[in-house]
Amino acid sequence: MTAAVSVRSSVAQLILLTTVCLALFFNTFSNELVWDDPALIQENPYIRDVRNIPLFFLPGYWNDLHPDPGQYRPLRTASFALDYHFWKLNPAGYHISNVAFHTLNVLLVFWLVTVIRGRRMAATAGKTGRDGLPGLAFLTALFFAAHPIHTESINLVKNRSDLLAFMFMLLSLLLFVKQFGASRRISRFLLTLTGCFFFMAALTAKEMALSLPGVMALYAVSFVPGIRLKKVLALIVPYAVIIAVFFGFKQFCFDNSFINPAGTTLAGAILPADSGQHILAVIKTIGLYFSMLAVPFPLNAEHAFAIPMSMFERPVLLSLALLSLIGAGALRAYRRDRIVLFAAGWILLTLMPVVNIIYLGTRPVAEQRLYIPSFGFCLLLAYGLTRMTTFWGGHLKPIRARLMIGLLAGGIFWLYAIITVTRNFDWRNEVVFYSRSLIFNPGSVRMHYNLGMALNKAGYYEAAINHYRQALIFHPDYPEAHNNLGVAYYWTGRYKKAIAHYQAALRLKPDSFDLRVNLGLAFYKAGFYQAAERYLQRALRMNPFDVKANIILGDVLAAMGRLDAAAGRLAVARRLRPDWPEVNFKLGNIYLQQGRPDKAVYYYQKTLAVVPDNIDAIYNTGLALMAGREYAEAFKSFSRVLEINPDHEKAKDMRARCREMAETDKSAGNGPDVP
Repeated sequence: MTAAVSVRSSVAQLILLTTVCLALFFNTFSNELVWDDPALIQENPYIRDVRNIPLFFLPGYWNDLHPDPGQYRPLRTASFALDYHFWKLNPAGYHISNVAFHTLNVLLVFWLVTVIRGRRMAATAGKTGRDGLPGLAFLTALFFAAHPIHTESINLVKNRSDLLAFMFMLLSLLLFVKQFGASRRISRFLLTLTGCFFFMAALTAKEMALSLPGVMALYAVSFVPGIRLKKVLALIVPYAVIIAVFFGFKQFCFDNSFINPAGTTLAGAILPADSGQHILAVIKTIGLYFSMLAVPFPLNAEHAFAIPMSMFERPVLLSLALLSLIGAGALRAYRRDRIVLFAAGWILLTLMPVVNIIYLGTRPVAEQRLYIPSFGFCLLLAYGLTRMTTFWGGHLKPIRARLMIGLLAGGIFWLYAIITVTRNFDWRNEVVFYSRSLIFNPGSVRMHYNLGMALNKAGYYEAAINHYRQALIFHPDYPEAHNNLGVAYYWTGRYKKAIAHYQAALRLKPDSFDLRVNLGLAFYKAGFYQAAERYLQRALRMNPFDVKANIILGDVLAAMGRLDAAAGRLAVARRLRPDWPEVNFKLGNIYLQQGRPDKAVYYYQKTLAVVPDNIDAIYNTGLALMAGREYAEAFKSFSRVLEINPDHEKAKDMRARCREMAETDKSAGNGPDVP
């Protein structure tokens, strides 16, 4: 095959791979932002200005401003700022970016495997007439493009961290590989410098990139003939230094109090009680991840995980058998064919940061963590198929052997494609996503709670109540579930039940300001004004500058007839937020009740300056003007109400009454004509 034909073939394969990626994930573009995405994107004001990008690389942002403390993933957040610059809050733009990054990774996988195959051919030159691996790069990239385990990393926008980390890991590894062919010292220095830069970029995307130096050493051992350990160590020293600096930076500059305390987590797992159980948990996790790579169905965002109590439990025994098989296979591969060694080693090395060596109690097992390790599995799968071409070639005609392998590879691809495209639909919105998650893990506290939140947001309060109650059955001491169950009861008018759950939550979180405000509001709506005042006063001692609490306390005091105190509390709220229409409207109401129509009109006009069509403010302005005997202006206000809502019966009555009173004043010579 000539070089020109080879280039054309590679370009055609890259175009095909790009088309496959777009086809497989095209249906993600209409999906909404779900789970953690709204907090990181829609509710994050800092991504709305690209000038904040330098801020994302500073510890202060992650300790004090980021919604998920304890992490350090500035590259992902910077990419969100760029997305916002172009797409604002349109979810399609963020999903398009994720698919674009995945497509780039597929092309980089093709490039890396092409390099690996070339090195293998060079290493075996003269030993075999042919390498027996036609299409290895294409098949690996094709399987990587379609593997269903990637749906979580691509559909959940926050998991862009996996996509970015893998992309920069591959770029760094490819530059590392280039060093073995560089003859000039300056070239090797520049390659190392650029490779280290990409490695740092990978670390700022996700900590899983820590495994890269181990992967580099594995590559050198697998594909660089005659390389000495001393040279390998010398090449990866700069990367080891970067890791040491990164760990120091994380240790001394970040708040690490997010690490899970002992006890039950929302994932339903009990943290390991001793080192023996911890080791068994690690072994079990490795086996689970390998089984998810091999059989990616059913997929679920919340996998149940129980800490094994004995090494004789079935999942532990299966994991031990699998690890033994991998060890034996790696030893054989070291002697026979290093691609198997590299692929299996890639899986194990890139899994090490996430197999619960440091126990990830909030989510012990997650599909997104397999995005990077899955490359090794796809390489193994493609290698096995291409080797069959050689094996069957001895028993069948070459064209038949290739046809059979093509049909087998095509079958695997289409199976992957069907599962992937179907799974993408599960992420279309939060209600569908959480409901699908509960099908395969009905005991998930987190998914019941999250589904309750989504239903609450959509206004389906009764359905939300059911899922909050389910969450509390599995986890009775879950304060957020009690609080949000209280919110659902509040919105359905069941204030006493709301109060009971708010109080249950407050017992679990006695320092909560928000719960005291919620209790104050619920007691006020239930007519228990003294209790409402007590909770709100306690809340304001904790935070005297909260506008909402001051407004609610103003309402409570007004309901108790303490109008001067109510006006004072609302005046505090107005000083804090003078532009809030609600504050000005309520102040107008207080002054109207006090018989001070001039001040009432002033605050109603302030309300209307912000919300010109506020029908209540226009109507109450008419009442205040009538109280001040300004009948012509009052008549105009009531007429304006009827322009907005012709069926407003009170405005009709008051306008007629206004005309009568104006005529009475007119007959006495005290007032102007009313239209």
